[in-house]
Amino acid sequence: MLWPSVPVMDRRDWLAERRAAVEQDYTRGAPTYDTGYDPATPLHIRYVGLLIERSPEGGTILDAACGTGPYVYIVLRLDAKWSVPTSQLAWWSRRA
Repeated sequence: MLWPSVPVMDRRDWLAERRAAVEQDYTRGAPTYDTGYDPATPLHIRYVGLLIERSPEGGTILDAACGTGPYVYIVLRLDAKWSVPTSQLAWWSRRA
């Protein structure tokens, strides 16, 4: 035998365990996530502004970034009419 016997893990079980661990970690850090952190740098704001300028009149902007929605506020501040935030976690979507 060239390789030692290694227990085989079911991929679905492993993914479920990883997802649960990550969700638990995100939930634990959620209340203070934005404290002292602002991902919306001047460069980000510039690019979001360009996106809005190039969007069709009456169009919808889908904010699929992670976090609590700092880009939603930029989009609305830059006079876009509609912004739709999304998140994989219900808590983040409610906060955004």
